Amino acid sequence: MPEGYYQKYDNYDAININKTKEIPIDYEGWMGVPITALDKPEIMECMEIKGFIRPYIQGKSIYFRTIVRWLWPKLLNAYQTGEPVEVEGIYHSAELWGREQGITFKIK
Repeated sequence: MPEGYYQKYDNYDAININKTKEIPIDYEGWMGVPITALDKPEIMECMEIKGFIRPYIQGKSIYFRTIVRWLWPKLLNAYQTGEPVEVEGIYHSAELWGREQGITFKIK
């Protein structure tokens, strides 16, 4: 997607994603995705989950969003350094996979 395609929330430091198929693969920051994304384990297993918010864009309230970001940058760093991965929350299957790779998690 072109630069500036995603809108930022007024009340939270994250970008808005309207559809799960629009989740950018190369974005490392927090993203607000539709709650229905939780029904897609093939995506959510790769995400760190922060929680749920009722965001505002340009002063208007929109639907609740799940706040997530990709785990890959943290996993790569942990694999290279041996440091534990600090996360807000993750799917159990992602944690199991990480442990199989010798990665430890520290859930905040």
